[in-house]
Amino acid sequence: MRKFVYLFFYCFLSCLLASCATLPAKSNAFNQQLSWPQRQKQLAAIHQWQLNGAIAIKTPQQGQTASLSWQQQSLVNYHISLYGPLGAGRVTLAGTNQGVQLQANDKLYHAKSPEALMQEMLGWQLPVGNLYYWVRGLPAPGLQARLHFDTFHHLSQLQQQGWTVHYLRYTGVGDDDLPSLLTLQRLDLTVKIVISQWVV
Repeated sequence: MRKFVYLFFYCFLSCLLASCATLPAKSNAFNQQLSWPQRQKQLAAIHQWQLNGAIAIKTPQQGQTASLSWQQQSLVNYHISLYGPLGAGRVTLAGTNQGVQLQANDKLYHAKSPEALMQEMLGWQLPVGNLYYWVRGLPAPGLQARLHFDTFHHLSQLQQQGWTVHYLRYTGVGDDDLPSLLTLQRLDLTVKIVISQWVV
């Protein structure tokens, strides 16, 4: 069972250079002529969303992929489901004010945070909480970061907590431009996220 949970986190936060079956969202970015502070304020106002897509991980040893469904209600309230990592079925990670719950093969695991759950199950952790910001094209607040932008002041590259996040494509959602293709890299680990649908 620990091996299965390992593969879940392996896919969830370190997954995504193997070919994903889900294509990026098709709507072109609006590319409004906004300054970075204006765009940052616009993106930071998004606290709830649902996204669907695919996630994959690549290391020198192997690569794995899974379908991804992510519902976010607030900073600590979310429900993330992965379907089909290694044909293992559905795995869900749910966060509440009381902590985090992982469900796999009808078994439940609990911790105070995603990072604590990873530490307990795997003996190491990744900055799961930062993805709440990174997936919207924002740096996590209160942490040192190096930012690079495209000509429309979208975040194009982010370096934070030892990770390099590349934003390869944005899509128009409502009045906002949101990432639809991004990769996360740290040492020899590459995570790729392909978002086919945003609902905000």
